[in-house]
Amino acid sequence: MSRRGIVVLFFSAVTLFGGFFFLSKFSLASSAGFVELINHDGTLENNTSWTDIDCATSSAGYIIFKTSSSELISPEIDLPICVSAVLNFQARTYWGEEYNSSTKGTTSDIHIKIKSGESEENLLSKPTKGNVMSSTPSIDLTKYCGSKLTLSFGSLSATSSVGFGLDNIKVEYQPVIVNQLPIANAGVDKDAEVDELVDFDGTSSSDPDGLVTSWYWDFGAFQLLGATTSYAFSATGTYQVALTVTDDQGATSSPDYAVVNVRERGSATSTATTTASTTVFSVGDILINELLPAPTSGNKEWIELYNDTDSPIDLSGWTLLNKEGSKYSTTTLFGIIDPDDFLIVEGIVGSLNNSGDEVILKDLAGQIISQTSYGDFSSCYDCAWARGDAGSYLITITPTKNAINIITPKVSAPPGGFSNVIDKEAISTTTESNQATTTPKTEDVAKVALLVIINEVYPNPDSGQEEFIEFRNLDTKSADLSGLVIADASKKKFKIASSTVLEAGGYAVFLRSQSNIALNNSGLETISLSYADGSIIDKVSYSGSKKGKSFSRKDSGEWQWSDVPTPAQENIFSLPAEELPTAKLSVATSKTTVKKVTTKTTKSSSAVVSSSLDQVRGLENGSRVRVSGVVSVAPGVLGAQIFYIAGSGIQIYSYNKTFPDLKLGNQIEVTGELSESGGERRIKISSIEDIKVLGSGEAPVPHQISTADVGEEYEGSLVMIEGDLLEKKSRNLFIDDGSGAEAKGYIRNHIAIEDLEIKEGEKIRLIGIVSQTSSGYRVLPRFPQDIEIIKGEVKGDFEVSSRAFGKEYYLAALIVFLAAVIIWLIYKWPDKKAPK
Repeated sequence: MSRRGIVVLFFSAVTLFGGFFFLSKFSLASSAGFVELINHDGTLENNTSWTDIDCATSSAGYIIFKTSSSELISPEIDLPICVSAVLNFQARTYWGEEYNSSTKGTTSDIHIKIKSGESEENLLSKPTKGNVMSSTPSIDLTKYCGSKLTLSFGSLSATSSVGFGLDNIKVEYQPVIVNQLPIANAGVDKDAEVDELVDFDGTSSSDPDGLVTSWYWDFGAFQLLGATTSYAFSATGTYQVALTVTDDQGATSSPDYAVVNVRERGSATSTATTTASTTVFSVGDILINELLPAPTSGNKEWIELYNDTDSPIDLSGWTLLNKEGSKYSTTTLFGIIDPDDFLIVEGIVGSLNNSGDEVILKDLAGQIISQTSYGDFSSCYDCAWARGDAGSYLITITPTKNAINIITPKVSAPPGGFSNVIDKEAISTTTESNQATTTPKTEDVAKVALLVIINEVYPNPDSGQEEFIEFRNLDTKSADLSGLVIADASKKKFKIASSTVLEAGGYAVFLRSQSNIALNNSGLETISLSYADGSIIDKVSYSGSKKGKSFSRKDSGEWQWSDVPTPAQENIFSLPAEELPTAKLSVATSKTTVKKVTTKTTKSSSAVVSSSLDQVRGLENGSRVRVSGVVSVAPGVLGAQIFYIAGSGIQIYSYNKTFPDLKLGNQIEVTGELSESGGERRIKISSIEDIKVLGSGEAPVPHQISTADVGEEYEGSLVMIEGDLLEKKSRNLFIDDGSGAEAKGYIRNHIAIEDLEIKEGEKIRLIGIVSQTSSGYRVLPRFPQDIEIIKGEVKGDFEVSSRAFGKEYYLAALIVFLAAVIIWLIYKWPDKKAPK
């Protein structure tokens, strides 16, 4: 062989070997992240769970199909909810058979049948000509994610001499990766002086499966952003600073707290340490005794606590909560309060609101020990809210900081102006028991302290129901409610009729149609029960109402919104019983003769509104709705607690992550409560029974819209946008099609972004769900296949089993082309002639 021939063979071998090596490495890389679910190794005896009909195993270890009745059937494959799934196998033909254009096929065609439920799909695959096993193009099974399916392989035209062989049949899937919440770390507790700059460091916060992207510090009065920040406190006290962090998928952590003890400038640092206490405390051991919510300029707000026990109590770690809008600010306490003594707390986190507030004291175990709510103090500066007769709270113009309370009511000016005569009958006198007793007027000498409380308020009822205010008698004897006054924040009053007696432990319910008191649905509302002279028996405040929910008192004294209004029965905070017990309101015709009246009350269920998807958004949050739609995103893909249905589109949410086995194309009916999260409307379900599967169908087709249309109109809908990729920033894609506004796509962690070879400046097609967050709208792709580069699309018919040429094919073609060029050049390179 000539030298030229040897060189040609050498370079050809190097080129081909390098090409195959490169392609094999590329193939291995491209399958990363897939989990093997099932694998037939080509030997029938090793795969007894598979069914084979007229199949045989070759000596080389693959399955032989040589009859038209040959068939291989897989066991039922339970494909989990996944990002994507593929079917791969190797095949070969016999006798070098080629494609026959006249018969439109060969006797070696592989017929594949996929059965899932009632549906069946038939595919066709053509093995590579020759007697060597080679991999066939992968078949996409992504639409079967979350389904059970069975595969069968057969040859309708095989003969005893012409057929095909199969080997290494695999089903693989890429699992859904559920985002884990980030973990906030606000750092260690600190001591500081007034006006000293305190540094806060949140860089120790972490995210188990991603990156922390933002830090949010809450100081009560205002908030700061950043991994590190600084703040100076202007008053002494104990401050609890909350840190929450957000990860690169928009998930927010639970708060972590850094406690800051602020002392006067120049004073020594407290050496007291907080130790865990095993003491069990009872309600009322420590009392919120008095507070000053509206001091004049130069004075400070304060809260006075009183130890009503015979032992000193260490308050280290106890907390004071005061309401700030719909949230509570928390102040951590420290120090010891002696028996029958007071402790003044100044500089609480946040502030006491002049327009009304709620203050709660909790022990180390989180138990509510004392609480109170007050109304508007904006017209009574330097007035105090103090415990008076029988434990009720009253406004007094005589604050008694660190001393026994004195209740001096504020005197209103009569129409003719103030006189010099003081109504001494209205002034309180002090007793030795730390409680003030009001000197009664002559007509009220027989007035007895009542243990009647406001127990439940229902301000924003469901359709067909009515507002109510419920009272409960905590005494062991009957209570006479005659002449008592119910009032609201608007000063609307209702006087209870004479001879109204509430038996021991009983409930009294007053409907809006009876009292004519309309409770506020927004803003601050205060409801009070008082004697005819204005002395308060009980009072409660709330800010903003919730549709179909009642504001209810727990046994601990804490108030909470309940999903279950319970007129005339014990408050509950879970699912309602079908029938409620008897109301125990007694009406007497005289003081001596009491006629018992019992009324059976049946809870009427909230009305369910059947609505189309395009109309459901017009309903109010809290409405019970029933809608039908087609599953466009299965549970677990975009979040463990959510999935989406197509049409106008809406999110379905379950706190408990309880869903039936749903897959794309399922037609379902959903019953739940319309709500909202981050501005995005959703239907909230409470159990798996709230979803009914009506049937199966094709996966929904996305709405093709412009980038400027990504917004409220398509919120929750499956859409497709096409345009130029302006910017690729972390997991954010910014796309513009020239329609006037760019759109944002966001790739969640279940899609490996490094496998998406998309570059800025390319035209791409993006399919996904339009989702709203506090920062705007974005499109969330479901699978890697939802993100596609647009490069001169080929229009026309194609076989279902065909697969678009990937880059490995183009690389192979390039390698072959370069090899051919090198061989040609070497061939044309003339040999040097030997000298004669």
